[in-house]
Amino acid sequence: MRISTSLIYERNTMALLAKQERLSNLQQQLATGRRILTPADDPSAAHHALQLARSLGQLATFTQNMQMGQSRLKQEETVLQAARGVLDAARSAGMGVQMQTDMARRNEVADYLTRLREDLLAYANSRDGNGDYLFAGSKGGTAPFQLSGTTVNYVGDAFQLEVAISENRKIAASDPGDVVFSMGGPNDPFAALQQLITDLQNPGLTGAAYTSAISNGVAQLDAALQQVDAIRNAVANRMNEISTAQSVATAMRKQFEDELQKVESADTQKVAVELQLQQISLQASQQAFVNASQLSLFNYL
Repeated sequence: MRISTSLIYERNTMALLAKQERLSNLQQQLATGRRILTPADDPSAAHHALQLARSLGQLATFTQNMQMGQSRLKQEETVLQAARGVLDAARSAGMGVQMQTDMARRNEVADYLTRLREDLLAYANSRDGNGDYLFAGSKGGTAPFQLSGTTVNYVGDAFQLEVAISENRKIAASDPGDVVFSMGGPNDPFAALQQLITDLQNPGLTGAAYTSAISNGVAQLDAALQQVDAIRNAVANRMNEISTAQSVATAMRKQFEDELQKVESADTQKVAVELQLQQISLQASQQAFVNASQLSLFNYL
């Protein structure tokens, strides 16, 4: 059977192109340090690498959420600690004048409580790092605690910001102000402070009635303080949970990165050896092709 010169030429050309393509692939592997340059190089490994890359991307999103949540909760914890200090100071001041009969002293304490009330209002209207009000719920652009005369009203809402820290876990990164400061209930600290101020400044309130009124105000402040402490404890627990999740995420990220490197990385020493052999083979094939192309197949038939 005769084989045409054109067919031999075509086959040799295809073989040379295949060798050149392999050589180019090896050069790219050596330059990039990666053995999978296209999915066709290793479809199964390429699919696995894609899954790992997606997992790392998702993990990066969760890590970013955790950082944001941790930062916001840290700010909230700081504000709650300051608010607690104000409430504790107010409670102590009230306890100190439960039996007080001197109006000058009562007025001094009333002035002091007025300043503490202003401080508490300022803390309740604290902003986060983005300029949003911490305790406003979803209305972060509006101060949640509004003073109208001597009454403080909460104009935020009950929304609680949640951040996803894993596929199956979301954690609250905020607390609505009406819950934190017992607004609308019998232990509203702003109302309790204002009532204490009014009672202290009332010269007609004396004796058992005065003592009872001050004691009631102190009890309300104590209950408000306990509520702030409860929120602080909840915030601390959430921060601890996020810290644990961050440690887990760090370990998982390293595991995924190591596995991805193992899947994608080329054995550069092995590639270099194969590259050298491939260059020698290609040069030999090219020379043979040149020699063969100078002869007609019919010289051998």
